[in-house]
Amino acid sequence: MSEHQYLKWKNVTKGKSRTFRLENLPPTSEAFALHIQRANYQAAVWLCVTSGDPTDIDPSQYGWKKDLIAKTFVPTQLPP
Repeated sequence: MSEHQYLKWKNVTKGKSRTFRLENLPPTSEAFALHIQRANYQAAVWLCVTSGDPTDIDPSQYGWKKDLIAKTFVPTQLPP
């Protein structure tokens, strides 16, 4: 993913001085991996809803971290 992101940035900005919007780039490999982990966790939770047997999967192993102040889980963020 990171290589694809670089190639897209290179093609869009090649020889042009127009403003470029970073949100148009694909995610980095690390950000993509975290997104996949969180999506897998969410899918597991949804599948357990219909069976009535709650999952005992630890969210912190799937791209989430515990916020001790709010007593909830928040998505893991990559440093800028």
